[in-house]
Amino acid sequence: FGIQSKLRLRKKAGKTAVGKKIRVTSRFDQYYIEIRGKENLETFQQRIGFRLERKKTALERVTKSISKKGHSNMEKIPGNQSIVWEEINETSTKPTTSEFVYDFSVERNHNFIGNGFIVHNTASAEKDEFGDGGWTLKAGALVLANGGVVMVDEKYARFDPFESPLSQVDLPPTLISRFDLFFLMKDVLDRKKDEEIAMHILKTHQAGEIMLQSRKTENVALQQKVLEMQQLVTPLVDVTLLRKFISFARQNVFPVMTDDSIKYLVEFYLNLREQGKKEGSYAATHRQLEALVRLSEASARIKLKDVVEKEDTDRAIRLFKTSLQEMAMDAETGKIDIDIISSGMPHSQVTQMKKLLNWTKELSSKSENGSANVQELLDLAKNDGIDADRAQDLLKKLKQKGDLYEPRHGLLTRSQPLRILKK
Repeated sequence: FGIQSKLRLRKKAGKTAVGKKIRVTSRFDQYYIEIRGKENLETFQQRIGFRLERKKTALERVTKSISKKGHSNMEKIPGNQSIVWEEINETSTKPTTSEFVYDFSVERNHNFIGNGFIVHNTASAEKDEFGDGGWTLKAGALVLANGGVVMVDEKYARFDPFESPLSQVDLPPTLISRFDLFFLMKDVLDRKKDEEIAMHILKTHQAGEIMLQSRKTENVALQQKVLEMQQLVTPLVDVTLLRKFISFARQNVFPVMTDDSIKYLVEFYLNLREQGKKEGSYAATHRQLEALVRLSEASARIKLKDVVEKEDTDRAIRLFKTSLQEMAMDAETGKIDIDIISSGMPHSQVTQMKKLLNWTKELSSKSENGSANVQELLDLAKNDGIDADRAQDLLKKLKQKGDLYEPRHGLLTRSQPLRILKK
């Protein structure tokens, strides 16, 4: 019905309401719909309304009491009531002495504090319903893993080898592009590797049972078996020692890049940029260069060295190449395309989407209803070498992004750019 509303929750479970003759204890929480603004209330009254007379009368009284439209800043797109623009009333810059900026969202709302961009999955503000009613900040996965490793599951339980790996991870490109390395852990059907994994799991389980059994007997043969099992499952480097070593390196070792290592990284970076220029895409940006510096320094730091040498930059480049070949390879061109990481789609796909947008604009300008016919768009795409299934998928993505909307079935229109006004 095009009514802007919110679903609200009342914490009623376990609470008792006392009437004139009855006393009722609620077993469940209650939900209600909140509608604001004269236009929304009038639409609700005309299209839905109430059956009970007393509720009808109350709704009519409330609607008449509002002298003008409400203060909703939501402007609906004509022909599509599910898409709205939100008008920005004011923007401001807040000075700070801290080098960090924390983004957080308030529960059931979308209020963000950011450094010029919106970041989700950082921290959220939640109200303590069971304590003193105060607000607490709960850190997200990326905050907790700062300076470490984040492991993200795929959305569909198993990776599809015919789709881009990053498109199957439920994280926006704005977050994905901030990782230095990506490694895909796949469950590959390999008899030899499966046997090795199965033997390791079962041997570890067997070792645990033998150790428990040995505590109840003085059997010499069993004690010898325990020693063999301990050697099998014990890491070559003690975990506690490894943690101390890493902690010492991070706190006390600060390697400096030599002129040779700088020259080597610059040459590799420029070659990547040149390769992308020839192919009409970006194979690397300054963000990848910064990642290479961090990886080179980490290689030197783990060896407790004071300088970053060529062997460290070689290791960084090798890791970087392996990572990009797995995650940023355009399946259509067979080339590394950093756009896959920064925008979530390869440059070839972006080019095709731009063509569809331009064709939509051209067809809409010639049409009496101001919209482009979908079949005509598919015909143009076919003539340009884009098959129907591919074109349909790209049009769907453009609608999801809000670049196109569908006023009626079979027709598409380009969305107008958002105007930012200051009141």
